[in-house]
Amino acid sequence: MVPVDDAPRRTMLLLALVALAAILPGLGGVSLFEPDEPRFAEATRLMVERGDFLTPWFNGRPRFEKPILFYWMQAPFYAVLGPTELAARAPAAVCGVLIVLLLYDLGRRALGPGAGFLGALVLASSFRFVTYARQGLTDVPVLLLEMLALWGFWRALDDGPDERAARRHAGWAWAAIGAAAITKGPVAALPLLIWVAFLLVTRRPGALRAMRWWPGVVIAVAIAAPWYLYMAAAHGAAYLSHGVGYELVRRYADPRFPGPQRGWLYYMGVWPGDAAPWTLFFLAATVWVTRQWRRLPPAHRPGLVFCATWFAVVLGLFSSASGKLPHYLLPLYPPLALVVGYYADRASRSGGTHAETAAAGEPAPPRIGWSLAAWITMLALLVAAAIVAVFLVRVAGAPPVSLAMLLPAVLAAGTGLAGVAEWRGARHATLGGLAGALVAAYAVLGAHVAPAYLQDMQPIRPIGRAVAATAGPGEPVAHYGSYGGPGLVFYSRHLIEFPGSHAATGEFLRGPGRRFLVISAGDLEGLKPYYNGPIHVLARQDVLVVRIKRVMEGRRPDPRRTLLLVSNHP
Repeated sequence: MVPVDDAPRRTMLLLALVALAAILPGLGGVSLFEPDEPRFAEATRLMVERGDFLTPWFNGRPRFEKPILFYWMQAPFYAVLGPTELAARAPAAVCGVLIVLLLYDLGRRALGPGAGFLGALVLASSFRFVTYARQGLTDVPVLLLEMLALWGFWRALDDGPDERAARRHAGWAWAAIGAAAITKGPVAALPLLIWVAFLLVTRRPGALRAMRWWPGVVIAVAIAAPWYLYMAAAHGAAYLSHGVGYELVRRYADPRFPGPQRGWLYYMGVWPGDAAPWTLFFLAATVWVTRQWRRLPPAHRPGLVFCATWFAVVLGLFSSASGKLPHYLLPLYPPLALVVGYYADRASRSGGTHAETAAAGEPAPPRIGWSLAAWITMLALLVAAAIVAVFLVRVAGAPPVSLAMLLPAVLAAGTGLAGVAEWRGARHATLGGLAGALVAAYAVLGAHVAPAYLQDMQPIRPIGRAVAATAGPGEPVAHYGSYGGPGLVFYSRHLIEFPGSHAATGEFLRGPGRRFLVISAGDLEGLKPYYNGPIHVLARQDVLVVRIKRVMEGRRPDPRRTLLLVSNHP
């Protein structure tokens, strides 16, 4: 194992500030993203309002889709901030910052302080990670718990003869697994799969005892089981059928699972794009580590095998699942970031310490591979900055000279500084410049661009508020269409009916009393054969659909997609 001193506080503080800059600005500035954010937000709102902190409810029914812990995380923020977008997203944001710090500590123990710091910097500037740390979903909180479990197991193994410390760290790991089980169900087993695979690959099955299986399982079960037992007792077959049969079994093992049918190789086309702009660095690092394996410092090899095992288990496990969504691969990006951090740390030794490195018998730091990855990545970021500038002017409607243009400006400027650093051979600064450019771009995007120019691409919040202002208590409200139902429930504060066809929608409008319907303009035209009564348009909201091929055409909402709030009475 890698000997390390106590964690430098200034490094931890710097990484916390970087993560906060990427995740926090404008966290509550845009409406909740469909469909999952509003489901969690509304269920937690009802939990606080009803005082029932054991069964989540949504739209008048118990919500069995996810376990309870994330709702508990949101509830204190609701108590302080009210049922707002900021309160809904704050727990995931806090967890995102803690993940960056935890990755640094794990990385410095496994691969050295430099690799840990740079790896944490890479993760804090990764688009997929930052995107989900800014959303009120379970993915980032459960990732924190999974990483806490992996950190605890690593520490338990690293503690060696210190039995007391090993027991303590293994206990933390098992507690994290129990908490993960009541955050997102079966993915709680992921750290165990990674750890067992790592010990088998490194031919140390005897080290499995460091995991303290029997007391550990008791700890995990004691944390997770009470809520599941309560739900089974309170809701019986309904919960067991959906919460267990659907969420735990069909989602993973049933080839008839509803949703897009995606093959085994689906994620091979997902992770390279989601890992951008660090993809080429990771590929170059993988090639270099493989070629130089026998010459790498022996103390670093277990950490690299650990990262490779972590990456492979996540990719293999979710590739074999029936249900596949891009963000399921979120646990794959921390080990990827650590490998890039290690590569950058080794590459930075091509300066004054190169002779010392060679004298120590370590491989010469990579030159061509690193430089090729760096220059291609910087060119890609400059092209991206230009595309963003065109998008902001032509589609989002930002003036050519405005605060919004800071977004492409900081991306281009940071990339330029990284280029100067690379030209001078300061490779720590190259990575820092790229990461800084991305973090600054995320900050401008969240704080200004998204609230000012992208919010009108999300029409559900204003339509929902129009329902809340118009429909009286108990008056029926329905939504027909494929977009925006969960958000309408949250923003309207009404129970929403969802007729499944034009015929059922027409029957809803013919019902007694005043009735309200949210429907697109195109679907309203298709409703005419099924309903010939009065239609009064009370509110409308354009829906902007971005198509890259039509960016140069500017802001042109599709009139058939315009959302309307209509009623059968004035």
